[in-house]
Amino acid sequence: MVMTTKNEKKELVVVQHIFDLDNQYETLFHASKDVVNRWFDSRTDISVAN
Repeated sequence: MVMTTKNEKKELVVVQHIFDLDNQYETLFHASKDVVNRWFDSRTDISVAN
């Protein structure tokens, strides 16, 4: 069993937190990209209709 000091545990928690944030940002990024793509699609649909 590996013994970790309190400071090492804190660092592990921070790293885990950063990974969680990174995943959230990635999800947000993909969601916003989807919205932007849909917005562009609707814009092009309108311009084609006109």
